Amino acid sequence: MVFIKPFTNGDLVHVRMLWEKKALTTPWLFRPISYELLDEQVFGNVLFDRQGFLLAFEGDRPVGMIHASFLPDNDWSGPSNIHGIIVAPIVAPDAEDPETIEKELIIAAENYLKEKGIKVWCAGGCEKLSPFYTGLYGNGIPYGFFENDQKTIDLFEKMGYHFHMKFKRFSLDSQEYCPPTTIRIRESRQRFEVFMNKPSLTRNWWEANVYRNFQTFEWNAFLKDHSSLDPIGGALLHQMYTAGRNVQCILSDIGVSEAYLRLGLGSILLTTLIHDIANMLYSAVHINIAVFERDERFISFLKRHGFKPINGQISLYKTSEN
Repeated sequence: MVFIKPFTNGDLVHVRMLWEKKALTTPWLFRPISYELLDEQVFGNVLFDRQGFLLAFEGDRPVGMIHASFLPDNDWSGPSNIHGIIVAPIVAPDAEDPETIEKELIIAAENYLKEKGIKVWCAGGCEKLSPFYTGLYGNGIPYGFFENDQKTIDLFEKMGYHFHMKFKRFSLDSQEYCPPTTIRIRESRQRFEVFMNKPSLTRNWWEANVYRNFQTFEWNAFLKDHSSLDPIGGALLHQMYTAGRNVQCILSDIGVSEAYLRLGLGSILLTTLIHDIANMLYSAVHINIAVFERDERFISFLKRHGFKPINGQISLYKTSEN
């Protein structure tokens, strides 16, 4: 007999145990997980509501967990009253009936969101909007379920969820980086200059909450002749945790103004970013980024710079009317 209940402080040890058990067979979960990391990225988040963090038990034995919460509102100033998210469906590998337990956990998470008036539920992740588990799931932002987690994806689809978006994940080791050199890039270095701001100020309340425990660095590109004082390109990088001797970072934004596309400015931005962060941290840096699967031009750009594909991530959605 399985029963489901909301999180209490005494369950912290159960959460860590479930996470570690799953991580042994699931390489995209960060391990070893610590109470400090769980507190920083989950329980210490101002959006955390214990009623939405649910655990399943067989008798006294914890066998599963799931987390339901909210996406941001339209101006990123607080939680939405329309869109919610369901993440971290974890079931112990040695549970008697894992699929039934996971299904009951999903139903309980949906009921929590229904009670809060949420109309649309995203599952696995939702672009950059996920408020929890940044850095703990695939060393990046939880954009969705990893595509090789097919059992979980299939179960959500059986329960009425639909495909939303697919993202491709890429990673770069700074020690292996060899910047491309072309005549266009060399000419562009005469026109543009890039500066780093450390630390960067977050742009809105939501971003400040999600990245509050990370150090954020910002790079801006300008015209060298100062004919305009406005930046014409920029990038944001978030320093996360140290895994062994490597520092894990998320490249959450990089872009160039439309008028300066195809001039090599993106390459100058990325090369400067990698050089600056590696020199500043005196360490090998792994940079992770997720890209919409149809953004073929940007994917080609990353590959030219040595980024290697890791895995795809798929997000799903369901409306309360389903």
